Amino acid sequence: MALMRRLFTSKVTQESEKIVIVGIDFGTSFTKVYFNQGGDIKQPIKFNVQGKSTYFIPTQLYYNQNLNQVFFEYAPGRETLKYFKYSMINKDLITSETLTRNNQSVLSKPEFLCSIFYIASLIREVKKQISEILKTSNIKYSFNMGCPIDNYGEKNKGIYDTVLKLGYQLSLNGFEDGMTINALHDFYEQSKNCSFSNLQTIPELYAEALWFIEQPSTGEGIYTILDVGGGTVDFASILVRRTKEGKKQTTIYSQNVMALGVEVLLQFMYPQFYKTQREVCIKELKNKSVKMPYGWKPEYNQNRELKKAHEFDVKFAEGIAEVKERNRHRMNEQYKKNILPYYSFGGGADFRWYHSVIESHNTLFDKTNIPPLKKQPVILNGILDNRLIIAEQLTRSNFPEIEGFPWEFSRERIFSGMDRTGDDIYISSLTSFDDYKYELEERQKEIYGD
Repeated sequence: MALMRRLFTSKVTQESEKIVIVGIDFGTSFTKVYFNQGGDIKQPIKFNVQGKSTYFIPTQLYYNQNLNQVFFEYAPGRETLKYFKYSMINKDLITSETLTRNNQSVLSKPEFLCSIFYIASLIREVKKQISEILKTSNIKYSFNMGCPIDNYGEKNKGIYDTVLKLGYQLSLNGFEDGMTINALHDFYEQSKNCSFSNLQTIPELYAEALWFIEQPSTGEGIYTILDVGGGTVDFASILVRRTKEGKKQTTIYSQNVMALGVEVLLQFMYPQFYKTQREVCIKELKNKSVKMPYGWKPEYNQNRELKKAHEFDVKFAEGIAEVKERNRHRMNEQYKKNILPYYSFGGGADFRWYHSVIESHNTLFDKTNIPPLKKQPVILNGILDNRLIIAEQLTRSNFPEIEGFPWEFSRERIFSGMDRTGDDIYISSLTSFDDYKYELEERQKEIYGD
């Protein structure tokens, strides 16, 4: 009788195990998290930030200069550390001169170590909340984290993969809040060769593109997607068309990442006032319209506003022109519609500065038979905020391939439900939540068995 009771208990425990996919949008300024439990529960995580409840937790740590320690929790007297995610790969934003000065002898970049500690602390907090929501700690997790496209280039060599991997490992170690930079470096050296099958980094722009493409309102044509973050502006131009079978087929014709995010612009354009009058500067940038001159002269580089506007204008226009170069017929068809719609996402989605630069180029586009670009409203369909789209999409069980996307990252493990029977690659025609749920169940079996 006792044996039967033990067997029964073991069976119940096994069957009650929950499978959860967590999506982490690790941003320069803010981080957003969603989780998906078997398709039954899918929701964003709310964080308590200094007494306020929010879906947007600042990408910040807190630094004790004397002890050379970083903390996840705020306390008076600690220096706030920002931009460590961005400054791992770019020097436009400085995290802390004091942090750099105190760790000149540390072999690993302190911003890189800060990112590991932040992700570890975040994962621990997220797991705690999910356990409370699901009322169990018997959970198997998969974590998908967003990253820039250039994570996979030669320059960065998968730095965000390493951050996620080591952050996850540290979260399993039972660490205390308040680690020294030296201790983090030692942990990195000891654990850098670890590996996990339940972790994956996925380009942020790809996640947004998938969401947009699969919207019922997205018909055939050329579109541009713009993601305006704190550190970078990512954009892609895509062609959506339908096959004879009615499936959506998508090709990305151009994509780029520009170090022209909101925080970069603020620091460059308002160097004297950015720190002391930050909110005033943000409001001015958000409502500012740029009048771009026709024809560029070297002296314009002395104007801080025009210099950055010119950089954005050139990169963005090159991306649009590339679409025409690659498929002149499709662009001519789009020209007949007298519009090339574009959609903006991210924390800077509504900043007038970017859109005024785009509009200023429409006259030149028209001379080359490219229709005017017009910003379109984003209809969220159940998502509370456009800034949550990436995190929500990262909880998918299915990541179909998009033709033309730079697939340098290891995608074999995360793709399922793809039609590879013909010469073309199609996005899976998942049209209902039941389809998503089925895909999720199949994915769970792949990872964890029956």
